[in-house]
Amino acid sequence: MRGMFLIIEKDLRKIRRYKFFITMRYTWFIIQVLVFGLAISKIVALKDFYRYYLVGVYSSILFLMSIYTGYDIISEAEYGVFDYYLSLPIPRKEFIMGKIIGSGISSLIYTTPMLITILALIGVNSLVNLILALFSALLFSLGISGLIISITMMVKSGDISDILFGAISTLLVRLSTVYYPIAVMPDYYKIFASINPLSHAAELLRFLLIGEYYSFPPEITIILLIGLAIGMSSIASIIIEKVIEGGVWR
Repeated sequence: MRGMFLIIEKDLRKIRRYKFFITMRYTWFIIQVLVFGLAISKIVALKDFYRYYLVGVYSSILFLMSIYTGYDIISEAEYGVFDYYLSLPIPRKEFIMGKIIGSGISSLIYTTPMLITILALIGVNSLVNLILALFSALLFSLGISGLIISITMMVKSGDISDILFGAISTLLVRLSTVYYPIAVMPDYYKIFASINPLSHAAELLRFLLIGEYYSFPPEITIILLIGLAIGMSSIASIIIEKVIEGGVWR
């Protein structure tokens, strides 16, 4: 397991390089919370919609940051860091698990300022629920990072990956309960929102942090997030074993 921890440590060290990026993300988040959030909460008739919106915004940012950290594997391949990894005496499974866990933890750390801001606005009634919320957020981030790494390793193209990830992020955010409750969605939206992992992450966080406005049973949602994390990690491991050294990056 030593190799896996070395990969995780290396990924976590990258956080110091992205201070400007994190600052820009946090600035945009503040605008969403203090401008768009307050404006929308005055329009929407749902009681206390502002808290609903806040948790949704955090869920969407966690999702986007998970894509970003998983996508970082492309820059490593383009700059030859991947070849260096392959030369190390680290088993492939340890390598990919280190990348997924490192990406997941990095995403959680990147979004910590946003989470602290939200907690200050909505309040926290239970330390246990907060710990469970962090664990749920990590599970979701691990699953998304595994998905992105899997797609990246299959495509092996920065340009194609850009298009795919742009489409994936847009569709999953729009067809989710991040900003709108499932009860007010058109019927053809509800089907997609119900199977969308982002919806389940947002709903579970709402249950844990504010105790209401969740559309799915939390027991089912936590099982789905665990399945997402384990399933995507397993798929990524299989793909790494088969294609990591085949073909070229475009």
